[in-house]
Amino acid sequence: MKKFLCKVAVYVVVVVSLTLLLNGIYMNKKASTNVYDYVPADIEICNLGSSHGEHGFYYKDLEDDYTCFNFALGAQMPSYDYRILYHYQDHLKPGGVVLIDISYFAPWGYPESESDSFASKNRRYYTILPPSLIKNFDLYTYVLDCMIPSLNAGMLNVWETLFSERQTLEEIPKSYPEVEDTVDRSTLEEDVRDSCERHIFTNKRNEDGELFLNEEEVQALYDIVAICRERNVMPVFVTVPYLKEYTDEIQRRDEDFLEQFSRWINTVADETGVAYFDYSRDERFMYDDSLFYNGDHLNSAGARKFTNILFEEVIQQRIGGSLRP
Repeated sequence: MKKFLCKVAVYVVVVVSLTLLLNGIYMNKKASTNVYDYVPADIEICNLGSSHGEHGFYYKDLEDDYTCFNFALGAQMPSYDYRILYHYQDHLKPGGVVLIDISYFAPWGYPESESDSFASKNRRYYTILPPSLIKNFDLYTYVLDCMIPSLNAGMLNVWETLFSERQTLEEIPKSYPEVEDTVDRSTLEEDVRDSCERHIFTNKRNEDGELFLNEEEVQALYDIVAICRERNVMPVFVTVPYLKEYTDEIQRRDEDFLEQFSRWINTVADETGVAYFDYSRDERFMYDDSLFYNGDHLNSAGARKFTNILFEEVIQQRIGGSLRP
């Protein structure tokens, strides 16, 4: 029995050692495509936010003169905006600007951890944040995604990587998506209806059908502002442009929503002393299908136009002097 246990122990040690060795080779050869592995130092202009921010800020025209980064991710709530900013705060350059995207769905409803889709969405943060900043941290997921990713990559992928030249990137991945598509009118009505349902109804209302504030998400905005002040950077609240059909659908479903949202965000702006700029119904965007890929997301052309306008109207005109010319 003793010899058998020794053999088992040796077998386990050999298997674990080989697994770790192959994993090390795999990680060394495989280039990372995670933009968060390339967060630059001395960021002068950056943004937080959900997919509206992810697709709404496009820094190509500013990158020759300023160091920029887009921290937004799809369906990202302010509580994770805060965690990301907290983790990467040393990358902010004093005198810079943090644009805080405020989507219509941001402050309302039940904790996101109660959503059926939370686990799959939460998984992405294991390769972005340390365990202490991940909600409902799970060690098993951390080991698979961060410590031994080869176990989760598929045998064919691992095999091809191990016996190929070390992968390199032609350029550091940009922190903004390239979406050239424009609005498809044949699906727009269904699209804005579904977006409206997700954004201001699903998990956002109590048993009486009334919107209620999620205190964790609201408090996160105050915490984000506190970090900005500590790092001597300028926080700015922004709501990006939407297509008219999207805001019309929201107003049709809940005629008081836009007023309620405006009252809430302006209260936060007043209490924090942070300026709020609402482009959600800006006439330079809301009627122009060529600037959107669906009812509430700008495409690359729209994001580029919006970012340049924001730079001219907000960063330069209202925060002039805090950034180098």
